[in-house]
Amino acid sequence: MTRPEKGVAVGIDLGTTSSSIAVLDDGRPIAIPTPEGAVKTPSVVAFAANGDVLTGQPASNQTVTNAGRTFRAVKRHIGTQWTTGDIDGRKYLPQEICAQILIRLKHDAEQYLGVPVSGAVITVPAFFDDAQRQATREAARIADIEVLRLLSEPTAAALGFRLEHQETRTLVLDLGAGTCDVSLVETGEGVVEVRAISGDNGLGGDDWDQRIVDWLARRFRNAKGVDLAADRVAVQRLREAAEKAKIELSVSTAATVTIPYVAMDAYRNPLTLEESLSRAEFEEITADLRDRVKAPIMSALEHSYWAETDKFDVLLSGSAGRMPGIQSLLRELLGSRCLSMRVAPGEIVAAGAALQAGILEGKAHNVLLMDVTPHSLGVGTGAGTITKIIPRNTTIPTRRSEIFTTAEDGQSRVRFKVYQGEHETAEENTLLATVELTGVKPAPKGEAKIEMTLDIDSNGIMQVSAKDLTAGHTQSVTVTSKSSLPEHVVERLRGRARRLAARTKRRASETG
Repeated sequence: MTRPEKGVAVGIDLGTTSSSIAVLDDGRPIAIPTPEGAVKTPSVVAFAANGDVLTGQPASNQTVTNAGRTFRAVKRHIGTQWTTGDIDGRKYLPQEICAQILIRLKHDAEQYLGVPVSGAVITVPAFFDDAQRQATREAARIADIEVLRLLSEPTAAALGFRLEHQETRTLVLDLGAGTCDVSLVETGEGVVEVRAISGDNGLGGDDWDQRIVDWLARRFRNAKGVDLAADRVAVQRLREAAEKAKIELSVSTAATVTIPYVAMDAYRNPLTLEESLSRAEFEEITADLRDRVKAPIMSALEHSYWAETDKFDVLLSGSAGRMPGIQSLLRELLGSRCLSMRVAPGEIVAAGAALQAGILEGKAHNVLLMDVTPHSLGVGTGAGTITKIIPRNTTIPTRRSEIFTTAEDGQSRVRFKVYQGEHETAEENTLLATVELTGVKPAPKGEAKIEMTLDIDSNGIMQVSAKDLTAGHTQSVTVTSKSSLPEHVVERLRGRARRLAARTKRRASETG
């Protein structure tokens, strides 16, 4: 490939169980391999007893022997208050764990390309809320990566599949390890336009794995009288075996699971787990998970303007979309509306992100991306309800306004609360920001006119402003989520990440 002479922008698919990174080379996205030669890096971070931080395959290799200090699928916690347990006197936030994965990806890219990474387009689930998107940005900042743009994973898949060259309508189902996203996309003449999205941030391939884990543990307990669920190391071995069985069941009608020396009996004799799981049994124990995929598909279709007679293609992205049960579900739901069904390569999301990075750098033909906001945005009222100003699936960037008034005579200040969500009751939604407008000209209640404006840019960053139309006073604020870390905390965590990486690199050179 052509080696860039200076810093280069990359595309990063920060996944729940595996991540990948790609770069644009002569107009084509190229996956950057790991030192082990793979195109995917396990999203696993481990803290070794000697203080080293392991990421990727090395961390995954010692998961069983270091289960209590190894973390995977942390993306499912990003944007929440979750932390690790105590690790050498410290607890780590999801942003810090994800930052270690980003540091590894960045390092691999710089070693492969021979130049610094100048910035990155990072993909996120389409249905991620404001807190999750903010936390992803914080993870990148901790990793010393400039975020050029956050790009929805289904949109990246459509872009990576080069759908912009085809006049088509496509339903993109991105069912990864941790999240389920559905996007309805229209493409053609250099335009990729998202018409509607829906999703379930708590549904992914890991849930199918867990059902196999539970099934194996239950069968073993009934047969041997030993509860494997109480043994952390045994659970990790079950999890690894479950994932392999799930993959095998995508191509075979049965999978055999054998785990030698998984436990000891009462006489300290080693026990081996041996089970055969048929595809029919697998689909039976996961039927409710399969049913949950229906909701976001139907929701996306209902919120689009596509007619019930409109036909479209289906693009499956994410490893869990390869399961025959999911593909049969789509055929049942969509019937003749489905013109074709294609399975995207595993690195397609990173490829789409790399293309977007190249477009932003001016190194690729321009493609107009038109995304939508995944959740409605509105203002709370005195009655405890919410007035929606920007409905979900509104194309961004967008700017919308609504006129409000005072609730009492002589009010000189008014406070507005901005919420994200679909519930009619304000407190059932997520509070994003509070704007207080002072200097309102006193008047009888209901006479003052105050214009509330919500402005969202292409990155999903929202600006909120309140203006007294009589007096002309304006107050505005840029929305940062409640989980957003203060700048000094990000700098402290960035310094900690640098020290951990330097220590691990130094120790590796000493023992190499």
